[in-house]
Amino acid sequence: MSQNTVPERIGYLDVAKVIVAFLVVFGHFYSPDSDASILRRFIYTFHMPFFFFISGMFHHYGWYSLQKSLVKYAKTLLFPACFFIILYIVIVPPVVGIIDGEGGYFPLLLKAIKLQLNELVTTTHLYYNSVCWFLLSLFTCKLLADILYLNKYIGALFILGILFICWKIHSGFFYSLQAIIALPFYFMGGVIKSKLRLLQSLKYKPIIAVLLGLLCFALMCLNGRVSLLAHMFGNLPIPLNVCCFYLNAIIGSLAVIMLAMTANLKSPFITGLAQSLITILGFQAFLLKPFLQWFDGYTFGVLLKIVVSIAIVVICYGVHQGIMRYIPIVLGKGRVADEK
Repeated sequence: MSQNTVPERIGYLDVAKVIVAFLVVFGHFYSPDSDASILRRFIYTFHMPFFFFISGMFHHYGWYSLQKSLVKYAKTLLFPACFFIILYIVIVPPVVGIIDGEGGYFPLLLKAIKLQLNELVTTTHLYYNSVCWFLLSLFTCKLLADILYLNKYIGALFILGILFICWKIHSGFFYSLQAIIALPFYFMGGVIKSKLRLLQSLKYKPIIAVLLGLLCFALMCLNGRVSLLAHMFGNLPIPLNVCCFYLNAIIGSLAVIMLAMTANLKSPFITGLAQSLITILGFQAFLLKPFLQWFDGYTFGVLLKIVVSIAIVVICYGVHQGIMRYIPIVLGKGRVADEK
């Protein structure tokens, strides 16, 4: 857990974030059946682990007390997650229900609230705007990383306590199981951040990116479907599937970074998209729902799905700019000009 730091804005990492943000939207739009879709299975081997991996690169260990860290993470992760979950419940289920002739606004809103509360109480599953699970899990992951940094023995006991409680109640509050699974990615990001210059100095980056991508694809074919959210480690025998799960996610993440190094685009637009990740994750469901429910979006051709996914990312960027201008507090931020 090195305290080495990297600059706040690195062009190729912004490009990598934008690539994976697109893959998140495209993966949700591409197919409802991740077992049947080999492309979706490939995306799922690394796309969410990548975000834990990249977040770990920028974690500043020891900068805050645990209390200040808790407040900071609640402000920048829990509050935005709650904002997008509540906003979705208030707008989408009632409006869609009215259009489909299922009743009036307030009865449909009450039904949606009851359903979501029941899910949270029984399984902590986000029935509405489920992509926000990542923000909740990242909150827990960051907190666990700080606890382990302060005292590895207390941290280990804390993790064991979470596992015991989750086993007893058959649930995982704040997606804590996913956070524990994601911790190796988070710490690996901290290890790799000191090696970024070495990676950048490598020649033939496009070839390396392709080779890493092919290796990731081959391991995916070998291990089958995996899911960080569902803690599914693949079809290989234990512990080979677990090892393959982590190895493949790291390989896929490095492939994206090497590809981004090849492009290394630097522009205010790319930077703005990279800064909009929370909004892209939280707002995409507002735009996916109409395409999937009313236009049978899963039947679209691949090219059209790519175009729509890009459009959704760009619209989310516009929404992010609006939020940062008028209500930045919901994202735990200051003004647009102050955002880093």
